[in-house]
Amino acid sequence: MATQPRLVHALVIGRNSPTRLVDVDLSPNVTVSRLHAEIAGGYLTDLQSLNGTYVNGKRVQGRVLLHSGDLIRFGTVTVRYIENQTLAPTTTISPAADDGDDGTGGANIKFEYFKQRLLDLQRQASDLLEQIEAEYNRGKP
Repeated sequence: MATQPRLVHALVIGRNSPTRLVDVDLSPNVTVSRLHAEIAGGYLTDLQSLNGTYVNGKRVQGRVLLHSGDLIRFGTVTVRYIENQTLAPTTTISPAADDGDDGTGGANIKFEYFKQRLLDLQRQASDLLEQIEAEYNRGKP
């Protein structure tokens, strides 16, 4: 059987618009750009947001490796990055009220939905690879 590719789903943080949905919607906070930042494979990338993205008080330039417990600020919304290394890794960002958050972060933002979405994509990719392999082997003498 063919080796399965490692799929990494990027979580896009921003504000939903009528034409574009983001994975983590921080509406109605207007200090957050529509496409503000993304987290993929444990790395955070600012998507040229107006008010910037900060990790532990330092502005993100390019791509930054995140560590569990890091404080991330999107505009005026401050969250704590928590990486859970279980059988199915999940990413959680939650308001960091104890670190000067003005309350605009809202309730905890958990990514169980996205974990399930990633698992579904991995299953679909595996099924597709099996179909391609079966088609390829069908044509062999």
